[in-house]
Amino acid sequence: KETWIWQEPDAYPSEPLFVESPDAKDEDDGVLLSIVVKSGVTQRPAFLLILNATDLTEIARAEVDVIIPVTLHGIYKP
Repeated sequence: KETWIWQEPDAYPSEPLFVESPDAKDEDDGVLLSIVVKSGVTQRPAFLLILNATDLTEIARAEVDVIIPVTLHGIYKP
């Protein structure tokens, strides 16, 4: 059994959302979407993280210039 983890210092990802590929052949064929907030002395931008659901490699991220609060339910820390 293998386990993959996406991690970044001072980063707190929200609960991931799985989006299946339109032509999926395997159950993990798709992407994971997660809003990530960063902590630290200075306010860092939050971003939407897009990961390959098969191996958790980062496909892309979209930074937003707004403050997104950390929510109790939405935090996922493996």
